[in-house]
Amino acid sequence: MMYEPERHQMVSTMRQLKEWGLLNPAGGAISVRASDDRMVISTTGSASRRHWRISNADHIVLDMDGEIVEQTAGLGVSGTPLHLALYRMLPQAGAILHAHAPHSLVFASLGREVPSVTARCDALSDIPCLAADDHRIKREYRDNPRPLVIPAGMIQRPEVAVINLLHYEPLALRHIAPRSGELAYHAIAFTLYRHGVIVVARDIDEAVDALFRVEESAECALRQAALTGGAIHSNRLFRSGA
Repeated sequence: MMYEPERHQMVSTMRQLKEWGLLNPAGGAISVRASDDRMVISTTGSASRRHWRISNADHIVLDMDGEIVEQTAGLGVSGTPLHLALYRMLPQAGAILHAHAPHSLVFASLGREVPSVTARCDALSDIPCLAADDHRIKREYRDNPRPLVIPAGMIQRPEVAVINLLHYEPLALRHIAPRSGELAYHAIAFTLYRHGVIVVARDIDEAVDALFRVEESAECALRQAALTGGAIHSNRLFRSGA
């Protein structure tokens, strides 16, 4: 198989994130940009279908147009178009991690940003939520299907692909692409409405570190709200002068 070292690190990372409670059994996705500007990405359903007994073969190699370079298992995850778009928008991006992480998912379920309430999250700032009405979009597409250019290397579900291709890609271009320069210093994180967190980084280790920072801040914010009766403070001590 091509890119064995990258595959091995991807498998190890996803297993560890599951053990650490940052992924639920519904899975997530990981991709890396290979040295020759190809993408290695998780295959759809591999985590949940195989109960996390994933192997190096459970990834697919695509070019940056989403065409298949090497297929050793299934097709790429439904978020494949967004991964490809982010690599095109962010030249320094070397890894992308998508996780159904429990605390940031609470904020994503409401379409709210994850506030930076810890020092470790301050470099990433508040984590924005890109929001698309997936219920309405899927329903409208089923009622009025229209041609879509879906990358060959991903699962062929147009009612899902339409959300990424026509909604999340433009949102990422508007809100994430202008932040490209930040990748020289730290990862970039954002959530998708009702769908979890995405971290873009120079490499997998940096992406994992950023995911921990996001989840730490999200958990702390939720506990703040429980303690204060709903209020969340990013820097209460100095803001209040207490």
